[in-house]
Amino acid sequence: MGIALQQARKLIYEESIPRVIIAGVDSLLVGPTLKAYEEQEHLLTSRNSNGFIPGEAAAVMVGPVPAIDEPQLLCLGVGFGVEKATEESELPLRADGLVQAIKAALTEADCSLGAMDFRITDSSGRQYSFKEANLALTRILRERKEEFDIWHPADCIGEVGAAIGIAIFTVCLAATLKGYAPGNNILCHLANDDGRRVAMILTYKSARAI
Repeated sequence: MGIALQQARKLIYEESIPRVIIAGVDSLLVGPTLKAYEEQEHLLTSRNSNGFIPGEAAAVMVGPVPAIDEPQLLCLGVGFGVEKATEESELPLRADGLVQAIKAALTEADCSLGAMDFRITDSSGRQYSFKEANLALTRILRERKEEFDIWHPADCIGEVGAAIGIAIFTVCLAATLKGYAPGNNILCHLANDDGRRVAMILTYKSARAI
């Protein structure tokens, strides 16, 4: 999702493309793929409660920041990192890749982690991802926060593969637009099994704030 968003920004601002559609579709419903995940004990089954339920497909249209008095969900920063201590490795987890991604996104957005109101992630219930998120938080956050919720849409819709990034955007927009989010500044982060990490800084601007 992060790479697609970065490419969309280049098309919009460097090639003057007015709108870009980002689609999230992968192969989690292909038999050999499911078999491989089951062999790695990544699937939720009657014998494994620490796994995900496969599903997929979503799309979102993005464009430049419009100069209009309407509610907007804006992406202020995108950052990338690579985690060497993946779930399959024997290396100690320090969340280096996620820390790198979050710091890069915050730098581009020109803000601190303390300015974020809540977090939202692609975690699907596996313990590794929550441990990684908490480790990254302890290494970056310098301000004291009473609450810093972590949301994970997969707890409601299940694991949806490459569609999760778009699902996260949808949840963020709905929560801020309808006023039940803890705030308007959001840290999003996603992970691939191969170690790649991406973080995005989102903010919601209401019509009154524009």
